[in-house]
Amino acid sequence: MPKLIDLTGQRFGSWTVLYRDPEDYIPNTDNYQKHSQWVCRCDCGRVATVLGSNLRQGHSKGCVYCHNKKRAETWVKYHDAARRYMAEHPEQYA
Repeated sequence: MPKLIDLTGQRFGSWTVLYRDPEDYIPNTDNYQKHSQWVCRCDCGRVATVLGSNLRQGHSKGCVYCHNKKRAETWVKYHDAARRYMAEHPEQYA
């Protein structure tokens, strides 16, 4: 069995690892497999349990609320730019 890597105090994207979750069993089809799960705090203050492998491999960089907020901000920037372009080039859209 591989040696446990202590992630306490480390940062992964917006996550800061607080401590290892003592109940780190995830149900699998016929049995329970042990996976290291860590309790993390996002920069926005939300706390969640995240798989250690997802943290180390970069699959989880922050909570879903912050992710959705960033997506919405990107969408607004894109559509503002599109509106400005259409206003500057009305002949293309007549």
